[in-house]
Amino acid sequence: FNLVVVGKRSAIEKGLLKYDADGKITFLDPLGAPAAELAAAPEGVTAESVIANYLKAIGGAEAAKGVKNYHMVAEANIQGFLIEVSSAYEAPNKAFLKVKQAGQVAQHVVVNGDKGKSTSPQGSGDMEAKDIAEFLEEVVLVPQAFYSDWGYSVELMGMKLLDEEQVYVLKVTDKEGNSSTDFYSVKTGFMVASNDQEGKTKYSDYGQAGNLLIPYTLTQSIQGMNLNFTVTKVQVNAEVDQVLFSVE
Repeated sequence: FNLVVVGKRSAIEKGLLKYDADGKITFLDPLGAPAAELAAAPEGVTAESVIANYLKAIGGAEAAKGVKNYHMVAEANIQGFLIEVSSAYEAPNKAFLKVKQAGQVAQHVVVNGDKGKSTSPQGSGDMEAKDIAEFLEEVVLVPQAFYSDWGYSVELMGMKLLDEEQVYVLKVTDKEGNSSTDFYSVKTGFMVASNDQEGKTKYSDYGQAGNLLIPYTLTQSIQGMNLNFTVTKVQVNAEVDQVLFSVE
């Protein structure tokens, strides 16, 4: 049988060996690939310096924090069906997300001030204050610029080779205790992958969006299925149709 355990390798490996017939334990990284031992980051490199380098690489912390609004559309095709994800944000408390599958709305979330509504094929309902706050953080274009403001903790786990590229591995934990593992290119500073409880995402093809660089290709792995999203439209610090933020 297979025994699956999640945890820090150094803390669990010795205890698991007694359950393994051949004395060999298979470790996987957060992206599901065979795990390599993490190497120590060079002296002077910290979680904070990795985030700072990322912000510098995409256009600067000031530009990232200066995003007052945006509207973005991304599309993916799977087995001939079009999936369209449209999102929008306007500081400080307006947000919008709509997911369409083959023309049908699969998810629709709107927040305007202290009001929010979430709709799916299973029904719709008003959002609680906690859910509104979490959603507003999720749709911010560059959340790394606000980690300290939001009370997030960031830990540098080490570095490794990911898809033939050296990356820094960071563990990011929000104030509710939810965590993700994020991977930043040593060479470019860009975030190239992330893994959280919802799945795995890879980021590539960084390009201009206003004064920032953002990934125009996002590959999501959910329940063994890969979805390759391409950003088809993005407007940053331009007028956003206020109808999007209407909470009916």
